[in-house]
Amino acid sequence: MFLRARLAGSPAPPLDDAQRARLDALRAGLPWPGAALHDLAVDRGAVVAAALILEHRLDAGRVSVDTPPTPGPERLVAAPGVAVELYERQ
Repeated sequence: MFLRARLAGSPAPPLDDAQRARLDALRAGLPWPGAALHDLAVDRGAVVAAALILEHRLDAGRVSVDTPPTPGPERLVAAPGVAVELYERQ
């Protein structure tokens, strides 16, 4: 039921108390993948920068990628993101 909702892009049905307790217990036993999330953000930024430089032929000095702070479990966002800034030509 939850997987079907997620695959359909719909909100998952609410958990009852027993399901919430089980989920919380499972999550408490898992390590937070902070380093992996940081590495993923760095890699995504590098791919975007490379695409701008190689495919769109922008000068590398004009492209800047900022990696956002690594989120913790208390501040997750709906979708990951990366900030890319293009500078004016000199």
